[in-house]
Amino acid sequence: MRTNMISIVDMAPIYPQEPYLEMVQRLQDQVEGLTFESASETLDALLNVGDSDSLVDSEGLITEYELEPAINQEELSTLASRLQYALADHVDLDLDTAKTVTRNTINCVPRSLEDLVDYVEPETIGFINTGFFIEFPEMTGGNKKLQMSFIDSQVAKVDPGRRQFILGMAHEALVEQPLETHKGLTQRQKLLERAGVYYALHRYGHPVASLWLARFLNPFLFCSCPNHDCGARHFGFTDPQSSAVLVLENLPYVESLLNEKDQFTPMREEMCCEQICSNHLSDVLFGAEAFMLIDQERLEGASITPMLDLVGKNYELMDDLLQIRFLKVVRIFQQIYGGGHGEIGFLKQPPEEILVESIKRFQSYVAEHPGRPSLEMLTLWDANNFLAVGQDTGDMKIGISLHDMFLRSMYEPQAYEDMAESIIDIVHEYPDLNDASVRILQGFLTNYSYVLARLFFATSAYCDSLFQITNEPKVVNLLAEFGYWPAMKMRMQETSNPAEVDYWARRLTVEAS
Repeated sequence: MRTNMISIVDMAPIYPQEPYLEMVQRLQDQVEGLTFESASETLDALLNVGDSDSLVDSEGLITEYELEPAINQEELSTLASRLQYALADHVDLDLDTAKTVTRNTINCVPRSLEDLVDYVEPETIGFINTGFFIEFPEMTGGNKKLQMSFIDSQVAKVDPGRRQFILGMAHEALVEQPLETHKGLTQRQKLLERAGVYYALHRYGHPVASLWLARFLNPFLFCSCPNHDCGARHFGFTDPQSSAVLVLENLPYVESLLNEKDQFTPMREEMCCEQICSNHLSDVLFGAEAFMLIDQERLEGASITPMLDLVGKNYELMDDLLQIRFLKVVRIFQQIYGGGHGEIGFLKQPPEEILVESIKRFQSYVAEHPGRPSLEMLTLWDANNFLAVGQDTGDMKIGISLHDMFLRSMYEPQAYEDMAESIIDIVHEYPDLNDASVRILQGFLTNYSYVLARLFFATSAYCDSLFQITNEPKVVNLLAEFGYWPAMKMRMQETSNPAEVDYWARRLTVEAS
């Protein structure tokens, strides 16, 4: 998911002039003949404010969460209804059209998988449905409205083999179309409409589309770094629960594909069977990690085990770095869930040997590939850095402990707090650490906190721990953005900007109510 601390339905942000004018322009682009003044008034009504004076400030404060606000289906319907009412004297909009105009205007993103239904273009559904109607004309029942509507119940009755053939052909045809063919007014909306293609295919039971959705919804494949603009690499939100469930539901498909890989012929010439199998094994691995993240009660070990077991039995099909990541994940899974290595059937090594193998293979990989890693693999480099801290202290047990706690912190908040405490103890106990080690330890407490806070939706445990360790301005700013009360209060007290004082006062008031 992606969360605004305060829903845009309940409280509008304070916009700087430029993004406000861009919203007005996008509204005008969609409603013919709408003047600037009328568009401004309509936007005021959409965001439920009296006039634009309360929306716009030359030094307005806005976060990425507000510039692309997260909206679920109910919230989008509420906003669309406001838009219909505001434009009633100018144009007659049905609710679906009003939703499209609304999301294009405020450039919102979904909160979770099922919210993608509002980003599916009618033409997408119509194209997929046509394949079924051509082969099964009786499915329409003479109802033309069905041509552009989801027909889940009818599609479910089609022979599985024929259903997958029709969906596979539709998939190839739709995803080959350039992104520009989508009607969204912003790059974000076009991307989400492309995600809507996969959602529609998923609704009809196409495993390839379901696994694609699992991949882009996965928080471990989502760029969480504030210093990198990953553009089309993600679609603006994550949903770890849906990601994990989608992989688990489609595990039989992946297993059958692996069993039949020697007879399997890819539909696309540029993709070989080995690459497709590797991609799906990666999906399963990251899906297991998503499960470890959402399963804070630690009740899903029986669901995660077969996922890791399937990857392990076929992991020679993955590239070297994914194999190394797999070994790390298995080690941490065993620590978190408290089971022996026998739970994952293919493993013959005890945990200590798994660790040694992963370290040796990683160091060999880095020697052969000295370039910058992809963002989702950066954690492997960071984990290795903590081993170097252990070498600096002269006690590799410290390095291994930090290495494991760091990896665990991706899946459980307590490990972050444990590691933060350990770092403070190490700094005090070893005052002569070299500068590189000190930077590594400090970096975890500051820079990496942003990633971790996003993964855990800024739980109070994380914020409390970090705030006790440092109150550097950049850390306070990040925690305030996440809605952490002490940080918001500090921002309000320390700023001399009246608009900023008013902004944080409003957020603090809403948080308290």
